[in-house]
Amino acid sequence: MSNLQILGAPQSPLVWAVRMTAAEKGIDVDLLPMRPHTPEIQAIQPFGKIPAMRHGDIELSESCAIARYIDGLDSRVKLMPAALVDAARVEQWIMHFHTEYLPLMLGRYIVQYFFPANGVPDRKAIEATLAPMEKATAILERQLDGRDYLLGDFSQADIFFAPLLHYLSALPEGGRIVAAAPRVAAYVARLSARAAFKATFPPPLPGREAAA
Repeated sequence: MSNLQILGAPQSPLVWAVRMTAAEKGIDVDLLPMRPHTPEIQAIQPFGKIPAMRHGDIELSESCAIARYIDGLDSRVKLMPAALVDAARVEQWIMHFHTEYLPLMLGRYIVQYFFPANGVPDRKAIEATLAPMEKATAILERQLDGRDYLLGDFSQADIFFAPLLHYLSALPEGGRIVAAAPRVAAYVARLSARAAFKATFPPPLPGREAAA
């Protein structure tokens, strides 16, 4: 079968997460950088969202589906546990990520810095995210009590959180929220130190400084 291709902007947290998934598995990936809603993306993902994937004649969209497919390509490193209840708990945290953390931290906060509507971050919109982000970070802080990773062992759930928490930590208010949660701060440092995270670290957006 031909090489695995990931289509999407490398700076996207979800594109980064599926690339990191492949890197953790030791699977080579060809990245085809492209923005959402391009004809090539639209041909695979009817809503035009990234990432998309091609592997021979197999095409997939949605980051969870792509990550699950990649995890199944090689059984030597399992990112989803074999035990039913353990896998369900990982899936639970992946759902928390997609339904709670991503819309809040990316959709309402991070975009204000990277894609402000009028070229300037909306301070009122940013301020409105702070209390919810503190609450969401406190939930992570409790979950990480006595654990290096969300479920103890490193899993697919941690991969999804890694890029998002990196971006959050690099911004002023987000950085302060993370620093005030010592377990989360240590968790972010632990994720950032992984070889797969470093190997897939994206270049800066054109015309913007890289998140440090």
